[in-house]
Amino acid sequence: MPPLIIPRKANPSYATDFARSAGQSQNPILRKGLIGAWAPPLGNTGFALRDATGFRADGVLTGMSENDWIMTSLGYMLAFGGGNDEVRVPHRDDLNMPGDGTVIQVFRKASWNGDDGFAGKHQSSNRNWYIETGSSTNNVQFTRLHATTAEQSVILNNAAYYDGTPTFIAAVTIGTNIHLYVGKLGGQLDFADGGHDESWQTNNNPGPMMIGNYRSDSAKNIVADIGTTLLYNRALPEAEIRMLFADHLAPFRLKPRAVFQPEEEAPSGPIGIIHQIRTAVRQASEI
Repeated sequence: MPPLIIPRKANPSYATDFARSAGQSQNPILRKGLIGAWAPPLGNTGFALRDATGFRADGVLTGMSENDWIMTSLGYMLAFGGGNDEVRVPHRDDLNMPGDGTVIQVFRKASWNGDDGFAGKHQSSNRNWYIETGSSTNNVQFTRLHATTAEQSVILNNAAYYDGTPTFIAAVTIGTNIHLYVGKLGGQLDFADGGHDESWQTNNNPGPMMIGNYRSDSAKNIVADIGTTLLYNRALPEAEIRMLFADHLAPFRLKPRAVFQPEEEAPSGPIGIIHQIRTAVRQASEI
């Protein structure tokens, strides 16, 4: 299915093929629990990365410019160049993922670099969650951090994740367990189970959520092109993750709208009789 591409700086609307609610979406189940959606493929929105859910959690491009919006086969992506390139989404308690949750992200990166951040809600003294490249070559790592010093991580490793083509991440917290899915778009979706940690605690991090970095108080900035980032307040089952793997913009696809076609008024008189006979013959042939 082709990407949704909205003209530069257009305000997302029903008229521009962007479902702004579950009622408009042809995939309403994928709008359930969606509390943040930062999706460059929906359109270039300048120095702010708009939250497409309507909850107004717009991110601010920091260290970046409008030139960092690049057009790709997936529509727009943001080109993060390391340094201080990042998107900062202002704090909101539910962005901390205090319970079950799912983070979806699409990226492309031409080479692996250690300890670089895809996204996160994390500070040194206020620890919650993050996704990074990890410390071992070709890793993708999802980590949930406790209010104390403990942490729980799950890792997948594959050189194909860093070959410069679009790659999908789904990081899931379900109860005291964490899961990680990573795969090349159009290819195989890998899975890893992070196991259970019964000492799990939540933590209220007052700092911003980051995209292109995973710590708001440290430079863990990534060199990568990042497209859609979605945050859910529920643990998506595998079937829904695979739906997003097949089409990461599925929550925003508009459902078909019925087109009203008035019935044709039959002519009167002899012509009307001929019309009725032809209609009856046509309907009989369709049975």
